[in-house]
Amino acid sequence: MKKVMIVDDDEIIRSLLVSLLQEQRFEPVVCTGGDEALSTLRSGQHDHISVVILDLMMPDISGLEVLKAMKADDETRDIPVVMLTCHDDAESVMDAYETGAEYYLTKPFTRTQLLHALDIIMKQDDESGQDSSSEG
Repeated sequence: MKKVMIVDDDEIIRSLLVSLLQEQRFEPVVCTGGDEALSTLRSGQHDHISVVILDLMMPDISGLEVLKAMKADDETRDIPVVMLTCHDDAESVMDAYETGAEYYLTKPFTRTQLLHALDIIMKQDDESGQDSSSEG
C-alpha cells in the first residue's frame, strides 16, 4: 500500500483527504503543519512516502518553505508534491512549480481532480522506476 503524506492545518480538509485516500487504498500519513511534516520526513519515514499533498498556507511554516526544504534535501527531493491551496493566482502557481511541485490543485477541489493528480504522479513514478530498473 502506497503512503501519501497529507500536510494541512485544516482539520476538515485533512479528514476529507484521509477518507478519499483510504477509499483508494492509499495509507495516509497525516501532519497538521509544515514543521511536523519536515520532522516526519527527516525521521527516516521518507523512504515510505510516495506523494506529499501539501497546503500552501499554514500558520507555522508555509507549504512553499516545506517544498523548498524537501527539494534541497537529497533524502526527500525525489518525493513528488501536490500543492493544495485556495491561491489560484499565477504567481503562486508559478512559485510552486518553480520550487519543484509536480502538481497544483486549488481548493475547493473535486475527488476526480485529486485522483487525477495522484494518477499522473504514480504513473510518472512507475515509468521512471521501470526506466531505471531496465537500464544496466
